[in-house]
Amino acid sequence: MLQALLAERFKLVIHRDEKDQPVLALVVSKNGFRLRKAGPEADASIPEAPGDQPVYTPQGDARALKNGDIVVTNSEYGPMHGGRGPNGVMQWEYSKLTMPALAALLAPHLDRPVIDMTNLKDSYHLVF
Repeated sequence: MLQALLAERFKLVIHRDEKDQPVLALVVSKNGFRLRKAGPEADASIPEAPGDQPVYTPQGDARALKNGDIVVTNSEYGPMHGGRGPNGVMQWEYSKLTMPALAALLAPHLDRPVIDMTNLKDSYHLVF
């Protein structure tokens, strides 16, 4: 209906074309997967401590902890905790991440789209 309206009023013509493009696919290894399923504790709220500061993040409600870590309680990727790991490198811990959410999380950092072909329906605990 919209195409007909655009064609009638603005003389626009739509041309559809299919073309192969490179993508990255999340798949389960031939040896199976070794991901840890998210447990019931993934939804537990983290108690606020003195000195914690509420902060804005695009991912959802968050607070900065006294040690510099960031805790995001309700994001599209589930609860997240970010901070410096034992070796000093930035590390994010996702308590309840689905495979479609993982594909969406990875895609902006890669040179091509990421699609989920795992058929895994559960949520998982992942650390990057």
